[in-house]
Amino acid sequence: MEASLFMKRFICFFYLFCFFQEVRSDFVLHPLEDFYTDPQILKLRVQPGYYTTASNFGPAGGPTVSLNGGGYTRYQLDAVFQYGLTQNLSFFFRLVSSVVSLSQSMAVNQSFFGMNDQSLGMSYRFIGGRSPSFSMDFQLQADFPAYGSSYASTNYNIQTPSLGDGSLDGTGALFMTIPLEKSENTYFYSRLGGGYTYRTGGFSSALPWVVLFGYTPRDFVGSHFFSQMGFQGFYSLKTDLDNNINAPLRVSYGTGGSYIGGGVNPTMVQLRSQFGYRLNLDQEISFTWMQVLWGQDVPVGFYGFFGFQMRFGNSVHSKSPSATSVAEPQEASNAGFLNYNLEAKVLRISDRLNLLKIDKGKENGVIVGDVFDIFQKNAAEQEEAVARARVSHLKDQEAALKIVEYYRETWIEEGSIVKRLIDRSE
Repeated sequence: MEASLFMKRFICFFYLFCFFQEVRSDFVLHPLEDFYTDPQILKLRVQPGYYTTASNFGPAGGPTVSLNGGGYTRYQLDAVFQYGLTQNLSFFFRLVSSVVSLSQSMAVNQSFFGMNDQSLGMSYRFIGGRSPSFSMDFQLQADFPAYGSSYASTNYNIQTPSLGDGSLDGTGALFMTIPLEKSENTYFYSRLGGGYTYRTGGFSSALPWVVLFGYTPRDFVGSHFFSQMGFQGFYSLKTDLDNNINAPLRVSYGTGGSYIGGGVNPTMVQLRSQFGYRLNLDQEISFTWMQVLWGQDVPVGFYGFFGFQMRFGNSVHSKSPSATSVAEPQEASNAGFLNYNLEAKVLRISDRLNLLKIDKGKENGVIVGDVFDIFQKNAAEQEEAVARARVSHLKDQEAALKIVEYYRETWIEEGSIVKRLIDRSE
């Protein structure tokens, strides 16, 4: 009830914000993206990037038109914050700053530094659970500026390179993630998305979209490569209040004639490719590049950026037993007297895959297939076995265990003790 009331208030605020502001963010540099995050997880992604263009696609999508020997260049730094408030609701904020440079024939090169268009929004998962399961997300996003309005002015006497072109974007979108193939270490998936973007300031509304395919490592897998490739873009609804006569004037102010800002009824198809490397469960690095393949009234630009993502928090703890639980395991797996020969401590839990990580590994004689019982203290402060797990992945000083059986419905906490059965055939 509280979550539903909160969403209604947020949506009302969002639309009021969209219709009474006049700012704008760049479609080309910030395409449609799903910002859903697992609950109780804070993600920070830092992205330094480089964008450049020296030509535009014309109004008919035909041959490219040069910027008369000039060019538009942007060195950009994005900081993206994502937080999962509940199982379904996530919030995000994107902070953007850049150095914009213009080079024009018969003119002095100019540069300007400042904050760009920022993003704020929420994502609500209404179908599915955590990855790698099938899921559908609904997202609201507002893009607004952190620069003075004079930099988006159409006053020809203002020669400072523009950080934005003067219209707020309000976007509502739906995303669908479809697992294609799962393996023990990775899973392959497709991600489809589409939405509607309203722009103030007389600019045309648009339909942004994205079609991506990728693979990624699963929880507790050690260092691992991941990638993503596909297409993205937007389709103009051709509601721009300007016309092609005034268009050359509007795009010239602060962008050197580049359609990075001020384009009339822009439509674009863009290739996106990403390659990354997961350092551990909480850190990963990546490189992404985007290239415009076709468009109308858009710049023929290349955008590449590095990304470093850090994850904080623990999205675990579920009282629901695994699907592999049995009704009365005490009478089966955990009956009688059992002997153990190794004790370890739980470092991390993920109910998403029924996995946990312990602080013992190869150097301690642990091998894949070893069986551990998980212990917690009961009401009498005595240790009691609550679940059973089997080693699935190994590192020198760590091991990942897959929970195969619960003895009772309980929380499994970080710091819990696990003990290895002597009989490894268990």
